[in-house]
Order: sequence, then C-alpha cells, then structure tokens
Amino acid sequence: MVTLGVVKKMNEWYSFNGQNLGRGIFSVKEYLASHQSIFEILNHLTRESLQFY
Repeated sequence: MVTLGVVKKMNEWYSFNGQNLGRGIFSVKEYLASHQSIFEILNHLTRESLQFY
C-alpha cells in the first residue's frame, strides 16, 4: 500500500489521510484488526489502484 501511495510512511510511522495507523507494521496490523471500516477503505483503494476488482 505504501508503494501505491495509499498509505504514507514517515520514518517508522504509517498514516492514512493524516491519521496515524501505527509505528511499525505490527502496530498497523493490530490497528486495522480493531478498525474494520478503515481496513475496508484501504482494501478498496488498494484493489482500485491495482485495477483488481
């Protein structure tokens, strides 16, 4: 998602639309597991970027 520009990474922090998702990939995974709506948005945007419907 970072390479597609969907999620931004600055140092160790990942963010989406100005909202921090977590510090390090494991924190992001935990965050997305507990915030299903954001996960669905990221999933949709990633699939759209890859033209994988």
